[in-house]
Amino acid sequence: LRLKELCESVEAFAVIEAFISASARAGRPTEVIAECACGHGLVGILLAYRFPHVQVICVDLFKRDAFESVIEAIRADGGKLPEWEAPLQNIRFLEGQLDGPEVRAHLGKHACVVAIHACTEANTAAICMAEEANALWAVMPCCMRIKSCA
Repeated sequence: LRLKELCESVEAFAVIEAFISASARAGRPTEVIAECACGHGLVGILLAYRFPHVQVICVDLFKRDAFESVIEAIRADGGKLPEWEAPLQNIRFLEGQLDGPEVRAHLGKHACVVAIHACTEANTAAICMAEEANALWAVMPCCMRIKSCA
C-alpha cells in the first residue's frame, strides 16, 4: 500500500463517514455499503470499523494481500462490539464485477455505493448502479479518459 494511497484513502473515508452520518441524521440511515473496485479495500475496512452495524461489501476482480493484512491487524488490536469475537464481523470481500447481481441484490434506499480510485468505466458503472437502486453514492475517480467525458 503506497503512502499516497493511504493518505487519499483516509481522506476519502473522512468525507464519506461525514456524508453517511449526515444522511442518517436526516432520516436516511445506511444499512449496506458497497465499496466497488475497492483495490486494497482500506476505505471499506475503515467504514466497516466506524459503522459496525452496517454490512460492508468490498468488491473487486481479485482480493489483494493488503486487504487481509489490514483486517488481521485490526482484529488483533481493534475494539469490537460486545457480541463479536473480533472486530470487523460486518465486512466481506466479493471477487467479481462491481455491478454484478451479487452486489445489486444488496442495494436499495438504505445503501451507499462507494468507488474510490475506480477508473473511467467503473466510476460510471458504480454511479449508474447506485442511481438505479435509489442508493446514496460517493465516487472519487482516479482517471477519466477525455473521450468518456465529452
